[in-house]
Amino acid sequence: MKTELIPATIGSLLGFFGAIIMITFSFFISRQNFYLKNYVNFLSILDCFAAFFFMVPVTSKGTLCTFQICVLAFSVSMSVLFSATITVYILLEVVFQIKKTILNKVVMPAGITLTFLICFTILITILKFTEPGPSGNTNWCWTYESWWNLLFYIILWLGLFICLISSLMLISFLFKKRKLFQTDWNYKRYIIRWAIFPLVLFLIFLPATIKRMHNIINSDEIENKALDIFQAIITPTQGFFDLIIFYIYPNDIRKMVFQNIKKKFSKKKDESFGDELLIPTLSDDEMVN
Repeated sequence: MKTELIPATIGSLLGFFGAIIMITFSFFISRQNFYLKNYVNFLSILDCFAAFFFMVPVTSKGTLCTFQICVLAFSVSMSVLFSATITVYILLEVVFQIKKTILNKVVMPAGITLTFLICFTILITILKFTEPGPSGNTNWCWTYESWWNLLFYIILWLGLFICLISSLMLISFLFKKRKLFQTDWNYKRYIIRWAIFPLVLFLIFLPATIKRMHNIINSDEIENKALDIFQAIITPTQGFFDLIIFYIYPNDIRKMVFQNIKKKFSKKKDESFGDELLIPTLSDDEMVN
């Protein structure tokens, strides 16, 4: 829909630059080495691709149309399933106290392998059995409604369901053990971050889910401009929210900015008072005289 193009572009820009800043900060600036950092960086790359292609309206069939649907289906599905894998990992570690050796050698490899198998199956199915093209009055390339429900939304809802349940269990655990965490703020913040991460992902795709469920149940499509605009602006913004959760919420970016300002201010202050603080010294000739 033409009215969705501007909101979608705004949301895509937020998601794209959020992911870019997060990747740049992670690789070149931050010394923070929180666990699963590499997996979060991979998610940022996926978010970056998805946000970029949400900014490209393709309204005619062709190679670009096929490429767009493949990138969107692959990157969004993998991002959601990857997030679900990470969330299950944190849930097993924090709530069920599973040893990290088991998590690292069994749970994470199994989750990653299954995620790649599902996402590559989606790609092969799109290329072999469907016909990518503009769907309805949208600005992007999708495929037939039934195929899109099967290849995208069922996978999406499965991942979001896992994320939501895991997030609620982490929040419940944090609430029950709140007295224990009163003296351990770092661990509390660690759990809060990993609880918010999947919850935000669920909220991002909530408008699209509401529309899709209505269209499946009813023969007539829902006509709600406010919901359409909200869906268009919020769907591509995962990279932006991940930046807030992983680097702004833990104070990493704020600390870096504050330290740089403080360092520059201190340097200028030292330079301005440097001449007054220098102790004059006499040369050898002056000392002899």
